[in-house]
Parts: sequence; structure tokens; C-alpha cells
Amino acid sequence: DQSPTYQFGFLDSFARKEIRRSLLKAVAIPGYQVPYSSREMPIARGFGTGGLQITLSILGKDDVLKVIDQGSDESVNAVNIRNFIGKTCPGVS
Repeated sequence: DQSPTYQFGFLDSFARKEIRRSLLKAVAIPGYQVPYSSREMPIARGFGTGGLQITLSILGKDDVLKVIDQGSDESVNAVNIRNFIGKTCPGVS
């Protein structure tokens, strides 16, 4: 059984760096709208992929992450995102 290997957090180091810099600008410069190029994700657009990319870019190997969708832990979207994070972020609980 050969399962694919992913970089930690699915995003490459350049993407993580770009997202982190954009976050710093968004927080540090009042009223500044930060241009951001979303990466391809194995989750359909419109299901929180922007927020997911931000989360994956700042997530560490020993962090704890709770995934909920509209207040429900057991919705299909929350379960699939939790499975995706489990595959791409080993060590995150």
C-alpha cells in the first residue's frame, strides 16, 4: 500500500512564507487590503479554503487543532477537513 506523501501542511515553503507575510501586513497596516493568491487545494473552493490555507501555514507539528463546521463537529465537511489535516500534518491532534 503506497500512500502519497505530502509536505507538512500540504503547502510548500514558499506558499507558507507568502501567506505569513500577507498576514503580518494585514495585521500591521490598518485598512490595507492584502492581495493574496490562493493555492490549489484538494477541497472545493467556497468551503473555507482561504482560512484553511492560513491555518495550515501557521500550524506547528505539536499543535492541537479543533475542526468544526457551522457549530457541528460531525458534519461531512468537518470530517473531511479533519482527515485531510491528519494526512498532511502528522503530529497535530
